[in-house]
Formats: sequence, C-alpha cells, structure tokens
Amino acid sequence: MRSSSILGVVCAGCVAVLAGCTSARMVECDRDGGVVAIPSNTNMWPTYYRDNALKLIQEKCPRGYEIVRESEVVTGQQTHTSTRTDTEEAPTLMLGGSEGNTDAKKQGGEKRSEAFGGVAVPLGETKQTTEGTTTTYDLTEYRIFYKAKP
Repeated sequence: MRSSSILGVVCAGCVAVLAGCTSARMVECDRDGGVVAIPSNTNMWPTYYRDNALKLIQEKCPRGYEIVRESEVVTGQQTHTSTRTDTEEAPTLMLGGSEGNTDAKKQGGEKRSEAFGGVAVPLGETKQTTEGTTTTYDLTEYRIFYKAKP
C-alpha cells in the first residue's frame, strides 16, 4: 500500500513537470500580432500544446485574432553517437598442472589453471573491434503566426 502511494506521487510529479516545462511560449509579440511556439502541433493529454498556444494568443488579443500562418521551424541540431566494442580472446595453450585440469580461469588479467603449477600461454593477441554510429537530426518547434483584430 505504501509503495503504491509513493508511486502515485512520483507519477503525478512527473506529469506536472512534463506539462510545465514544455508549454506554449511567445516568440514575438506587438500590438498587431505575433508568433507563439509549441514543441509540436498536438493537443493530447497531458500537454495540450495547441490549446495552450491558443490560450496565450487569446490573452494577448482579447478582441480576437486571426491565424495567418503555421509552420514547423528548425531551432537547432542534436547529435547522438553510439559505439560497440567486441573483444576476441587469443587461444591459449595450457601447460602443467598436477591433476591434469585444463579449465582456465582469469585472475587479474592473467589466465591460470585451477591445478597447482599450471599456466595458460596465449597463442596470439587479443583482438578488439570497435564500431560506431553517429546520427544528427534537427530539433524543431511548431510556430503559430497570428494577427490581432482591431
């Protein structure tokens, strides 16, 4: 019961933060009109971006307004890079060991046989291959251009 109450408070807090951090904002405004920006032209719970934009316009234009243009605008770019490294261990030759145990265990970067006196001798070098992908994409926002009615 207690953990479900905590979870409810955390979820409510996240929704409040998400709704408050990215709402409509006035980009440009004068007595003849202006521009309002929203993250996207959507109107769904919990954000209601379009409703928030129209409310902001209505506050600036109490006698009414006309939407003259709408468009998506690039505001910047973001780059994401991800890498993956594969390691291929070199084959080993097991030498020694009083009980004939050939299972090797890695201890501190060196392979050793569980049997007393055994040692694993690498037959080559460990190979590492790293692959990377970089993706760049545009950051956008939706803008509503309006004109105030006289």
